[in-house]
Amino acid sequence: AQPFADRILALAQEQNAPWLQQFGSLISSEHYLPKAAQIAAEAPELYRAAGRILEAGDWLVWKLCGRESRNYCSAAFKTYYRQEQGDVDSEFLSAIHPLLADLNEKLPPEIHYPGDRAGGLTDEAAAWLGLLPGTAVSAAGVDAHVTLHGSHINASGEVLLIIGTSTCVIVQSDVYREIKGLNG
Repeated sequence: AQPFADRILALAQEQNAPWLQQFGSLISSEHYLPKAAQIAAEAPELYRAAGRILEAGDWLVWKLCGRESRNYCSAAFKTYYRQEQGDVDSEFLSAIHPLLADLNEKLPPEIHYPGDRAGGLTDEAAAWLGLLPGTAVSAAGVDAHVTLHGSHINASGEVLLIIGTSTCVIVQSDVYREIKGLNG
């Protein structure tokens, strides 16, 4: 999806999109919008037929709970959702590709924050897992970001480094800062 990521970045820069700074002025081919744009361009019949286009973690939570929702971590990191402004507007989306004008309608409107209870296990999911129906299911999260909750990093100024297939630097801060070149 790299050509789509490049196009989205150029368009966001051209329009001085306010959300772009939140993400270090970078668009990754691994993010939601480039992938959705690729589907719309290369498989328009599939795009039109899709009732939902979800992150995998959100789909798993839906299957476990029987309730659709999004996790804030992926919404912010991969769909460029901003709490104060919501999702990227349909005008921008349709400039990427005309079919994307309805992309936000293919996302569940309910958003849960990390650690929030997204719901409880359905009877069917409980049977799959050998657990009790109603067992709490947390909102999904993005890989390295969820490690923050178990790391005891919880005060402003503390830093968590996660090194694996990618390298993530997670900084707790009382002040929102936009840092050019950092993605996420």
